[in-house]
This record gives sequence, structure tokens and C-alpha cells, in this order.
Amino acid sequence: QGALLLRHGDPAVSDAFSAETEWIEFAADSICSFLISEAGTDAAATNMRMSAGERLKRRVQPGWYISAITNT
Repeated sequence: QGALLLRHGDPAVSDAFSAETEWIEFAADSICSFLISEAGTDAAATNMRMSAGERLKRRVQPGWYISAITNT
């Protein structure tokens, strides 16, 4: 896949996960919120929060997306 580049206050959405993707690992260099969804919905500040420097692994479904937005 690749990186999601965030601008303050603007959500970013990934491309759909490929048929071979079962797990993703992602990290944040600043505080943000993220959402993994079937529809590619924009993340909101009320979704799961990540701290700066945090690294997570999640099991995902092919065709789903991850989106993120900066947070405080």
C-alpha cells in the first residue's frame, strides 16, 4: 500500500486493501484518529485515537479502507 499524508483537519482515505491483504501495520508521527471501514468513510476526531509515535496492527478485510484525520 503506501502512506496516508494528512493535512491538519482534512481526512485522508487509503486505496482499497487488495485481495491478499489480511493485516496492516500503521504508525502515526502526530496525534490522529483513524477508521477502518468497508465504505471508505472519512475518519472523524471522534473515531479511535492514536498517539504520536504509536504503532498498531489490525486484521482487515480485502476491499476495505483506512482513513485518518489529525487530532489533539
